[in-house]
Amino acid sequence: MSTISSLVGSGGTSSFIDSMLSTSSTTSSSSTTSTGGLVDYALIKSGAYKKLMSAYYAEQSSSGSSSTDSETTLKTTQNSAKDLAKSASALQKSSSYTEDNREELLKSLKSFVEDYNSLIESTDDLNDTSSLRNVLWLTQQTSANENLLNEIGISINSDNTLEIDEDTFNNANLSTMKSLFTGSSSYASQVVTKAAAVYSAASSALNSTGTGSAYTSSGKYASLTTGSIIDSIT
Repeated sequence: MSTISSLVGSGGTSSFIDSMLSTSSTTSSSSTTSTGGLVDYALIKSGAYKKLMSAYYAEQSSSGSSSTDSETTLKTTQNSAKDLAKSASALQKSSSYTEDNREELLKSLKSFVEDYNSLIESTDDLNDTSSLRNVLWLTQQTSANENLLNEIGISINSDNTLEIDEDTFNNANLSTMKSLFTGSSSYASQVVTKAAAVYSAASSALNSTGTGSAYTSSGKYASLTTGSIIDSIT
């Protein structure tokens, strides 16, 4: 109890969760309002918070030494994030959301779902809290768009992976898909941004262990701005 209490602030809100989600919360006798946007109950129930808490305690164990991810684990997460950014970007940039192009759109959507699931699954053995935090934010964005995703045949499983029903997609209104995946404020745009953040976090973790590289494939020093990261991986 004393350990748990040390994570709770004076307002009754977990200081650890606040710091991981960068939220600003105020608590009343009946409800808690988060100006930063708390993850909804479905994400809490799915165990995402538990994983973050486990990562936190792992860092506090072994006489204060931090738990270190293997190079393979970090690179898997990094590559999965890169693939997701690419597939989401392809959907975002698609110029034809028409019936004539429905088959190609399905292929692109299936690639997106596959890459999304690969990223979620890559975190099973991951302890890097920065990467986990950004994956958590990614699942939050997906949860926020669940109703529209359901309309085009994509459902969210209990483990936060996605599943696509081709029959539902084949009968879906493509204007719904277009609204989800095109535009600067679309769901696809948010996914690209979050995937780039995961990629950056995994890269930083690799660099800190001396196994990563701060340089791009062309030999130029990698800028840490979100825009440059997105440009380099999409």
